[in-house]
Order: sequence, then structure tokens, then C-alpha cells
Amino acid sequence: MKKLLAIALLFGTISSLGHFYLAKRTYQLEAGEASASKICTIGENINCDSALLSPYSRVFGISLSNFGLAFNLVLSVLLFFFWLFGVSDYWKNISFYLAGGIAFVSVVMAVISLVNHLFCPVCWALYIFSFALAVTVFFVFRGDLSHPVSFIKQAMKQKSSYILGTGLLLIGLFFHVNFVNSFDIKSQKDIIEAVFHDWQYEKEITLQPVHLLQKGSFKSNIVVAEFADFLCPMCKKVQPALKNFLTHFPDVNFQFYVYPLDGICNSSIDFVQSGLSCELSKAIICAEKQKKGWAAHNFFFEKQSRFLAVQGNKNKIKDLFQNLLSQTSMDKNQFESCMKDPSTMEKVKQSALAGEQARIQGTPSFFINGKKVRQHSSKLLILRKAYEHLRKTTK
Repeated sequence: MKKLLAIALLFGTISSLGHFYLAKRTYQLEAGEASASKICTIGENINCDSALLSPYSRVFGISLSNFGLAFNLVLSVLLFFFWLFGVSDYWKNISFYLAGGIAFVSVVMAVISLVNHLFCPVCWALYIFSFALAVTVFFVFRGDLSHPVSFIKQAMKQKSSYILGTGLLLIGLFFHVNFVNSFDIKSQKDIIEAVFHDWQYEKEITLQPVHLLQKGSFKSNIVVAEFADFLCPMCKKVQPALKNFLTHFPDVNFQFYVYPLDGICNSSIDFVQSGLSCELSKAIICAEKQKKGWAAHNFFFEKQSRFLAVQGNKNKIKDLFQNLLSQTSMDKNQFESCMKDPSTMEKVKQSALAGEQARIQGTPSFFINGKKVRQHSSKLLILRKAYEHLRKTTK
């Protein structure tokens, strides 16, 4: 029995840790602070984050993972006390029915997951652990378990049952409040609501289809467009949040426009700089011709500080371009020929002109279904808020 109890305690501890991870990640997602997960995010349907953001994962706005954590923690504590000291038959029954309740909720959540085609690998692992835990606890206490009806009648007469129920609720609420405060979610939600309201009443415009890069679902009814300059620090700062958004919601049609802040290739800019922004924009076009556009896009933002440091130094800029070609295995001759082609610069100017016609005033600038986002932060929570709204209202 000791070995089975140790196994049950191990299952309960793992389940507690798993629910803590899911609970924390839920609030990190709401705060725009969660990094992309390679383990938990495999595609549109195999995606923990989409499951955690689903309305089915909450009760009255509180993540169910908080209550899963509370139940597993209390159960683990009971099993630990029994392992050390032993407990009465009443608490043995409580332990078993707690484990059974967790397993039952796991079945319900698994069915909801299947119906909505949202598969969370970590969640499904916890569903399996919950069943293993319930079965193990049953074999540990099977000789002392009461009939369900008899036990319910007994439990209803015990004050400790109500204290336990209240305690489970309060522990779940404690974790909720703690996570909300830790990630300052309330104040962020208030700001996003205001920005979202302004976005809803923006005039919708038609952007010229001259974006240089595109990803996601090209037939999607939700279109996010970004205008950016590769030497713009804020453009680099939003990249992690933007990448996370596109990873979590791959059904978005994302379009990337260059808007170099340099009068050499952007007629709306009154001043002339080194021309490097224009060259980087041209390089995106040439890289995309070899199906390496996004790789070049990421490279330029990752190496932004180095490009800024060598502006005006043609030899060092050439070395950085050579580094790009080496990392992406692009054909050097084809790339250089494209960079010299006048039509490449013309495409950059067309992209910049699209931004001018859209009356953007700086970079990065975002448009969601043709409506400009007037304010945004590096966390880009407004994108998810607008996405959730559009997914409900568009077909």
C-alpha cells in the first residue's frame, strides 16, 4: 500500500505542477508576456494557448486551471498526511472522491476539446494523470470506501466537508487574484478596452495590395497589416509579441509592408538618411524571390543594432549581407542581381506609398481589417482583442 500511495502522491504532485504551469501561462497570455511554446504549440488545432484562451477554460472569468491546482494540491496534502500518519475512513473517502471529481472534470474538458478541435498536449497529459491518480487512490483505499450515496449523506452532516469546499474555492480564488495582480492584468484590460473602442470607430480604408511579405491563412477574413522600418527600435520591440500572436492565431492573414523612414525611397519623408533602410527593404524583396523573405525579415531585426552601428560603412554592411546569404543559403548572384534591378526599388517605393496613402504617422503602424490601430504597446494585446471580436462577428 505504501508503494501505491507514493505513486498516487507522485501523480498528485505532477498534476499540481502541471495545473500551476497552465494557470500561470493563462495569465501570461492575457498580459501579453508569454513566449512561444514549441512543446505546446504545434499548429492551429494542437495549441495549448488557443485552448487556454478559450471561453470554455474559464468560469466567471477565472481560469479553471486555478481550481485544478487547488484540488490537486489539497489531494496531495491529504495523501502526504496519510502516508506519514494515516487518516480516518472519512478522509480516505474524501481523497478518493476528490480524485474522482478531478477525473470526471477531465472527461468533460476532453469532450469539449474534441468537439471544438482544440488539442492541448499538456492538458491531455494531465487528463491521463488524473485518471491514473483516481485509479491508484481507489486501489489504496478500496477496502475503506463507502457507497457513494451513503458517503454523500455522511459528508453533508460533517462541518469539515463545508470547510473543505470553502477552502478549495478560496485557494482557487487566491491563485486567480495573485496572478491578476502579478501581471497587472486589470489596468492593461482597461487600456486595451479604450484602444479597442477607438479602433472599432476608425474609418475603414482599402490598403494597396503591395505588401512584400505575407503569412498565415491567405483566405482569412481577419487581415492584420504592419508597416515597419527595419532600423526602427520600436518595430524591433514589438516583434516577440507579434510572433507570439501569429503563432497562437495562425488563421490570421498577416501582411508586412515596408515603410522606410528615409526620403531616398519614401516620398512622404522630408529628410534623407543613409539609404540603409531602403537597402534592407530591397533585400526583403530579393530574399523572398528565393523563398527566404521571412528569414531575412527576422535577421534584420535581430541584427538591428549592428546595422545601426555601421550605417555609411559599405564594407561592413556588405559583410552583414554576406552573413545573411550564408545563414539562409541564398544564391549570391541572384540576390545581387535583384538588388541592382530598378524594379526592386520601385516595389519598395510602392509599399511606402501605400503607407502614405493610409496616412500613417510612424512605425510600426498596424491595421486590422483596414482600420488603423491608433495606439499600441510592445505587447500588442489589441491584436488579440480585435481578433476575438472579428472571429465572433465575421464568417
